[in-house]
Amino acid sequence: MIRSMTTYARVEDPGEAGTLELELRSVNHRYCDVSVRMPRWLAPVEEQIKKAIQGRLLRGRVDLFIQWGGAAARNYVFEPDVALVSAYLEAVKRLGSETGLDHRMDMASLLGLVKDAIVAREERKDDQWLWERIRGPLQRLLDQAVEMSRQEGDVLAKDLGAHLERLEVLVGEVGSRSAKRKEEGVTALRARLEDAVGDIGLDPQRLAQEVVLMADKLDVNEEVVRAKSHIAQFRKLLVEEGPVGRRMDFLLQECFREVNTMASKSADAPISQMVVEMKGELEKMREQVQNVV
Repeated sequence: MIRSMTTYARVEDPGEAGTLELELRSVNHRYCDVSVRMPRWLAPVEEQIKKAIQGRLLRGRVDLFIQWGGAAARNYVFEPDVALVSAYLEAVKRLGSETGLDHRMDMASLLGLVKDAIVAREERKDDQWLWERIRGPLQRLLDQAVEMSRQEGDVLAKDLGAHLERLEVLVGEVGSRSAKRKEEGVTALRARLEDAVGDIGLDPQRLAQEVVLMADKLDVNEEVVRAKSHIAQFRKLLVEEGPVGRRMDFLLQECFREVNTMASKSADAPISQMVVEMKGELEKMREQVQNVV
């Protein structure tokens, strides 16, 4: 069955290294465009995250938000720069002895004056560890997103199917009305030609030529056949797995083309009304198809 590009999922996964929170939102887009917002220190696994999403969602504008709270996967180690502090204190002591000023200093004053007295060093888990920690929750998140997209797809399929049935009925009615219209046109043409020539007589060959031209101008059978073929193909796509949205959009464009040709050939008020309704159904379908994967 078809899937919708509109979906949402959220997963919260506690662990020894902190709680992972993942939230995903997706809307319609021509391609699979993934944006990931997460702590900067997760950047080494960003491409793996994007590939995992693209492999499951296929199409859509996808926004993924990742938060890693608690005891995160990185630790800070603070180390004193003893050599720097010793050199600084020696300088202060020398300055005091030469000027006679009191050079005594407490720890708070020292740390305020010597900014690099304590150096922060980051100890981060390796990239493979990060990916293994994220992969499980990410897959559960994507399972949720895909399931919701399928549910939304079922709703889209029912709506598209209803419009498709009405479109098929209208195409059949146009075909029936066109055949009747062609007969009426040929009869009227014959009568006009006979009135025009009067007693001179009517050349049977010329009449046959004019009748053929009239019948060709009024005949929309080819357009009806092609439109019915497009409808049949569209109906198959409704139950097909995988990305079908672009093919659906193409078939609707072809249906629009056939309907426009029917309108230009018919010059008939009832058919014109049917054409307006068919275009309305096609437009509603096209709006829905924009959200199909």
